[in-house]
Amino acid sequence: MGPSVASDISKALTRPAQPAGRNPAMPAMTPGASAGPANMGMQMGMGGMGMGGMGMGGMPFGPTNVQSVQFPNLMPHGSPQEAGNIGLIMDVFMEMTVELGRTRKLIREILAMGEGTIIELDKLAGEPVDILVNHKLIAKGEVVVIDENFGVRVTEIVSPMERFNEQ
Repeated sequence: MGPSVASDISKALTRPAQPAGRNPAMPAMTPGASAGPANMGMQMGMGGMGMGGMGMGGMPFGPTNVQSVQFPNLMPHGSPQEAGNIGLIMDVFMEMTVELGRTRKLIREILAMGEGTIIELDKLAGEPVDILVNHKLIAKGEVVVIDENFGVRVTEIVSPMERFNEQ
C-alpha cells in the first residue's frame, strides 16, 4: 500500500458518524470508537453494501424492473420465412441406411466366417425394414427390386414421439 492509499483509509476510518438518514446496514463510527481492524472489517466486510446506498457491483438499491420472458412457439406453423430458411440446408448430405436386421455374434464366430456363410437376422422375411438417417429411425419400408438393383418403398413414417423414444 502506498502512502496515499493508507492516508485515504485513515481518513475514512476517522470521519464522524453518518447523520440519521444513514444506511442501517452500515454500522456508525462514533467519534471515540477505535479505528482498528475490527471496525474496518465491519465497514468493509458488508459485501459492498452501505457504500453510499450502493449494492454489490455499484448497483443502487431500489425497485427492480422485472419482465416476463417470451419464448417462441416450438410447434411448426409453416410461415413463409421458415420455408425460405429450410432452403439454406437443402444441399446438405446426410447418411441414409436401410437396415435389414441385426444379430449378435461371438468373436470366434465372426473370425470363422467365410464366403457362403449365412448370417441369420432378427427380422422375418417380408417384415418391414428400418430406414435410418444419421443412425436415427425415421421410417419403415419394404424391399423392392428395380431392374437388377434393390430399393426400398417407404410404407410408414415414424412419428416424432416414436423417434424421440428410440434414443
